[in-house]
Amino acid sequence: MAHVFVSYASADREFALRLADELSEAGLQVWIDRERLGPGPFAKQIGQAIAAASEFVLVVSPAAEASTWVEAELGSAHKVGLTGDRLLPVILEPVPIWVGVDSLQSYVARDGHVPEALVRTLVARRFSNDWPVEPMPQQGAHPKSVEAAGVAAQAAGQAEVFVLTTSGRVVHSWRGHDGWSGWAERDRLPRAKALDAASHSQGQLEVVVVDHGGHVHHSWARDREWRPFAELPRGGDAPGSVVDVAMASRRPGHLEVFVLTTSGRITHTWWQGDVWSDWIDLGVGSHRGSAIAASRAGTGGLDLVVLEAYGSIRWTRSERQEWPPLVEVPMDGEHPESGRDLAVTSAGGSQTTIAVLTASGRVTSVEWDGRRWSAWQRRLSSRAERLAAATDAAGSGTVVLAGRNGTLHAGSLGS
Repeated sequence: MAHVFVSYASADREFALRLADELSEAGLQVWIDRERLGPGPFAKQIGQAIAAASEFVLVVSPAAEASTWVEAELGSAHKVGLTGDRLLPVILEPVPIWVGVDSLQSYVARDGHVPEALVRTLVARRFSNDWPVEPMPQQGAHPKSVEAAGVAAQAAGQAEVFVLTTSGRVVHSWRGHDGWSGWAERDRLPRAKALDAASHSQGQLEVVVVDHGGHVHHSWARDREWRPFAELPRGGDAPGSVVDVAMASRRPGHLEVFVLTTSGRITHTWWQGDVWSDWIDLGVGSHRGSAIAASRAGTGGLDLVVLEAYGSIRWTRSERQEWPPLVEVPMDGEHPESGRDLAVTSAGGSQTTIAVLTASGRVTSVEWDGRRWSAWQRRLSSRAERLAAATDAAGSGTVVLAGRNGTLHAGSLGS
């Protein structure tokens, strides 16, 4: 379980220790410099504790605002992404102006008491994770950095995770009845920037990678016999500069690749049994998005989702080959205010789940039951920068979270 880091000034030590103790009594793991030794010889230890934290609690007071130690810890928190709703100020004494802190949601320690709302918030975050994830193995060609990730699922309980590293390596790990395998290197594609994976029939896996020039490379395997990557034909309305790529299958033997371009167009191609089609503009409008995801939906259908600015999510479903316009998913409940990545899965029938990884590391999701959208729900907190998910033949989902430093977690995608 990740810990909560508490930052405070020496003058506020008594309150900070009571705060840490109450959080610990609530079942949370807390890291606090109890002697207020400050950076000095302990700078490395404190930096590591901040880097490993899930939340950063700042005790606010004039003494803290003037403290070089607190300033250094706050700077470290910003460097490792402990910002937004992961940085929680506790107002012990008001400070007129503290740039970067006074704009955040805060908790007031009235009469020096630890705010109950703070404790409830942290406990709810830690213990309401509906999608528990565990670290993936680090054996073999484990990625040291992550540019993109994709998941392909086949028979019940079987899934394969593919990772594109910042150096262009494509590595993968697969899960069977005995757990996850060690990592194996598939190939190396310099200047690659996006990746996705899918499976259209048992025993067959497909991977696509897009480079900065908009060239789409495809590889596939049957019974783990991999073919080399080959560039897809560029006939028709081929993509130019690319933001992201997605791939999904409507039915056995079918495969469709979607590319979101920097101009906001979505163009696609599909496997026709013996040859790839020309690229065709999907015709769903121009959408300046940052990520795209696709999934099989029901019998012969496909869901396509685009993550736009400010967390807006647009979705469309193709029952055959026609594509209706993208429509905005309602933003009720704990909707994402800003998005970093997204995934879409189908559990069979008309049910669809869209998951969004926010800039602060939260994962929230929304479900479509065939008639209406649910409210958004917070599923878990993480320090990831990439999200991928897939559903196997039995309807069980796998979710994967990847950090740029190569830290990968995988778990079950629940409802």
